[in-house]
Amino acid sequence: MHYRSATTSEKQAIPIIVAFMLLKLLVHLPFNGRYGYHADELLYMAMADQPAWGYKEGPPLISFITWAVLQVSENSLWLLRLLPTLSGAALIGLTGWITVLLGGGPRAVLITCTAILMDPSFLATGYMMQPVIFDQLSWALSCLFLIRFIKSAEQSNLLYLGITAGLGMMNKFSIAVYLFSLLAAVMMQNRRALSWKDLLFVFLPALVIVFPHVLWQFHHGFPFVDQMGELEKYYWSKTDYPTLFKQLVLAHGMSSLVWITGLVCLLAGSARLRAYRFVGLSFILLQLVFLYLQAKTYYSFGAFPALYAAGAILISDQLEVWKKNFVKVAFFVTIIISGLMALPAVVPVLPLHHTVAWLDAMKRYTAITGPLQWDDGKVHRLPQYFAQMLGWEELAARTVGVLRSVPESERTRALILTDNYQQAGAIAFYAKKEVPGMASIRPSFFSQSSAQHSAAEYTIRVTSGRDQSSGVPAGLVSSHRVEYPNAEVNGSVIYLIRRPDVLAYRSL
Repeated sequence: MHYRSATTSEKQAIPIIVAFMLLKLLVHLPFNGRYGYHADELLYMAMADQPAWGYKEGPPLISFITWAVLQVSENSLWLLRLLPTLSGAALIGLTGWITVLLGGGPRAVLITCTAILMDPSFLATGYMMQPVIFDQLSWALSCLFLIRFIKSAEQSNLLYLGITAGLGMMNKFSIAVYLFSLLAAVMMQNRRALSWKDLLFVFLPALVIVFPHVLWQFHHGFPFVDQMGELEKYYWSKTDYPTLFKQLVLAHGMSSLVWITGLVCLLAGSARLRAYRFVGLSFILLQLVFLYLQAKTYYSFGAFPALYAAGAILISDQLEVWKKNFVKVAFFVTIIISGLMALPAVVPVLPLHHTVAWLDAMKRYTAITGPLQWDDGKVHRLPQYFAQMLGWEELAARTVGVLRSVPESERTRALILTDNYQQAGAIAFYAKKEVPGMASIRPSFFSQSSAQHSAAEYTIRVTSGRDQSSGVPAGLVSSHRVEYPNAEVNGSVIYLIRRPDVLAYRSL
């Protein structure tokens, strides 16, 4: 293997990249223990309690990572979020290095790192134990290895790309869409850029890594397909195309100035970035697929780092031409202020009551309500991802209270049936030692022991309290309502039912 010494530009870029990685940690680490476990984090901790090569909820990598953290501490929210936060810092480092690979100097690296650090979308997704941050990291790393291959023609980079894609698919399948869009774009730009042998270097290691999960899917009748159908029906909001496009732009605040510049210049065939036009083409292909599926906008966030890198290079060149200091200062100040104003809406930097007051003021004085719109289409006082961190312990305590009202001889056979995996995950975590079998109606919440409780004398039915059209359940013994202002769990109703009619649920 050929090794070369670092160029002057690379040496100058490294301190900038490291400084921004440390800033990223400073933004998140002091506040990672605030508010409470997110609903998704509760699910992944429950998955970690039942290790497997797959789940109906998705591939197993997130549960493996969560399991490893839980071996150190089972009750530390701050520790649970440490690895995702470090991954968020690594993403900034990768974005800065992609800028260097594309030919950017220190100023371009400074622009890139500032833009992605202050991007509200990457602030919001860069600290919770969820697949999304690891997905973004694998996408950015995949693009980096492909850029290195285009620059050097060294096939080892394709091997690294395949390994990265395989690990990425063990986290989320969405990277497969990005991988195909990248490779297709490379061949659209230059049909001879990739041979069949080159493609084998990519796909073979990826398939080997993801094979255990594919085998698991086959053995269980490909539950992933059913899960996608349930998510589409109950959780993915169907939004019109103009709104989705608007979300794609507005979600990144004023940092959008950078990535949009990068996309336009790549597609226009800028002389300096002509060899990397495939990055822009792949982004268009990706968005066409996601817009057709009406997928959530954050699914494609992993494709943005390379666009930030390209845009920063062009903006850096333009700022050098203008030679006006006030323009340079205004550019950075605009992005920084935009990010700081959004910060309390995406990171728990403030105590909860101050966050509510900040967002009330934002809505009153700016009429900005996008971050406060939930999947139900209504505008609330907190963003949904904050609301999904609140009230779960209260829900679990209420459920345990209802369970204790069941005759002692019947408690171990009682079934807890929830509306969704968020409720099931919360009860499984906060009441792990007291609850019997459990399942959710949609999407599935696995419970290896739930099947034996299908004929239980007592069922504890946990509902969301919203859009309940079925009325009072037959066999109702008691009902209890959960009150927790601003939480998604607020208004949930817990029913104790004796000898209920058959209730449909799925479990693996």
